[in-house]
Amino acid sequence: MVGVTFDVLSTPDSGHYSFSGGFDGVYLFIKYTPKPGFEVVKVTHGVHVLWEAGASLLSLTLHKLGNLPVALLLHFDGSDLFFVFENLEWKSVPKADYENKLHGHHHNLDPEELVLDFAHVDPEKAVSLPVKYGQYLVNTYIPGLGVVFVGVKEGDDVLWKAGHAGDKCLHAAVHALNGVPEFARLALVESGHALEKHFKKVDGKWAPITLKAYHEQRAPKEPSAASVDLSSDKHDHVFCCKGAPYGLPFDAFIASLLAKITKVVDGGVTLWEAKEGERGLHVTLAHDGLHANLVVLTPDGVKEHGFVKKDGKWVSADGNFPTHLKLLVN
Repeated sequence: MVGVTFDVLSTPDSGHYSFSGGFDGVYLFIKYTPKPGFEVVKVTHGVHVLWEAGASLLSLTLHKLGNLPVALLLHFDGSDLFFVFENLEWKSVPKADYENKLHGHHHNLDPEELVLDFAHVDPEKAVSLPVKYGQYLVNTYIPGLGVVFVGVKEGDDVLWKAGHAGDKCLHAAVHALNGVPEFARLALVESGHALEKHFKKVDGKWAPITLKAYHEQRAPKEPSAASVDLSSDKHDHVFCCKGAPYGLPFDAFIASLLAKITKVVDGGVTLWEAKEGERGLHVTLAHDGLHANLVVLTPDGVKEHGFVKKDGKWVSADGNFPTHLKLLVN
């Protein structure tokens, strides 16, 4: 077993942890689970020690507001430790104070429209979440509180801009190798529909590429297996994005780049299982609880599976699934 230190201020290594998490409309939250063979023996904030080994730490969940930490949960077998970040220091608190910090107040602000510029990111306006994925450093940019991205560019090179009222970029991820950006992924809302667009740097300019090309060129050949349970919002290697804060009628379960969805269930009922060569990428679940849509990468391209719950049972709805309940891909 290799002992590692989790530093809230440092970029976590995907070789040490599996990731899951999401965004609740105010806070970004990421759950870090040590991979087999690794054990967290210390949790720090720079030189300040929050916890040292005494029990086996199963996972850590960090909440952030903008680029500032807000709360931290250390999960053990049968017990938890709770921390909140106030006045530039961490404080150990009871569970009730931790939950009040996260849910006791929400903000309603008129959003400030901003064009995200990869070349000049304003830390006051955009949350930056860096993660090491092998040799790549991936920076995911999320609008800060009270900000909406209406365009994405790098200097004079425009990747995307809003064409209609309500269009927005939910987040943008840039994959850099040795400090040089190579790939980008944008999660967007256009004309009321959610979609993803992918890009690759070609001759110094961002060029659009297909979802299939993006995964073939960027994703690992042997990703970790993950399953999605529609009745739960806790999954390893899967990020849950709540649609309500963005005006979307569904929640999305999105596999980490290092993982593939191999099974979709609803409690004890199996909706889909991967065949040889298939890689599930994401699942959407409508807020009515009656519509689910799965996007799968196959050797022949991208395939969708739609499901509708009728009389309490999930049935196939391939080829006849409402577009506004999907996360569209190119």
